[in-house]
Amino acid sequence: MVNDVLASGIGPEQFRDIWHRTVERSGEQTLMLAMVEQAVDDLGHYRTARRPEHQRIFDQTYRWLAANDRTWPYSFACICEMLDLPRAAIRTRLLIEDGHAKAERAPVDRRGSFAA
Repeated sequence: MVNDVLASGIGPEQFRDIWHRTVERSGEQTLMLAMVEQAVDDLGHYRTARRPEHQRIFDQTYRWLAANDRTWPYSFACICEMLDLPRAAIRTRLLIEDGHAKAERAPVDRRGSFAA
C-alpha cells in the first residue's frame, strides 16, 4: 500500500492521513510512525533554515534518515523494517529529490556559527 502511495506522488500530509486510518497499532509502532512523521515535518519546515539551531535540526534529521544503522531499534532503517515501509522510496522522495535545498544553505560549524 505504501509503495502505491509513494509511487502515485501523494504528499506527506496525505501519507499520514492514510496511515492513521489503518488498523490499530502497538505503542511502539505508534512511536515509530510518529518519529517518521516528525522527520518529514522537520525536513520540510527547516529545509531552508538560516538560524543555526534550525539548521542543526534539519542536519540531524537528514543524517537520521540517511543512516543505515540497524543497531538501534529506533533508527530509520529498523523502523522501516518493523513497519514494512519502503525505506529506499522514502529516502529518495525526502533526501534525494528534495536534497538540492540542503546544498543551497550555508553550512553551520559545531559552535553554531555560519561556516566560511
